[in-house]
Amino acid sequence: MSDNGPAVDLADGLACKLTDLGFASTRSHYPIIRTDDVESLKIYVIPGGNKAEIRTRTTNAHDVVAAIMVAKNLKDPEDASEFDGVAQTVEAIKLLWENPGLGGTAGTLRRELIAGLAWKGNISNEPLFDQTRLYEHNQLVSIIQLTYHGTR
Repeated sequence: MSDNGPAVDLADGLACKLTDLGFASTRSHYPIIRTDDVESLKIYVIPGGNKAEIRTRTTNAHDVVAAIMVAKNLKDPEDASEFDGVAQTVEAIKLLWENPGLGGTAGTLRRELIAGLAWKGNISNEPLFDQTRLYEHNQLVSIIQLTYHGTR
């Protein structure tokens, strides 16, 4: 536990876990996607909100949100394989929290405490790609949002 607060601690922990599992990622408050880099896929973990409630005299319960951003500039908007590749990466990351019965890496992070917080069972990814970024900047950007819970 650091002085940065649970949202930053969670984002740092998620970035480390994802990197350890083969999804090189960094924590960022303000991800910058360079438009001249069309080769690399970037993964950022962005600290989100922290809703705290008094649990006891000495502890608070926290619902902490983090977002995982998967981003790639398009080389060719007509090439469906670029869309498919990013979508497959998004699904592979989401699988880390899915039912372990699906096999492979499914459920790897489902029950693991990260920064002293447990996954609350909430994961969302709507829409798959941010349409504004796609049409205005030729970028595939997908956001996976997770909620964790714990006391501090």
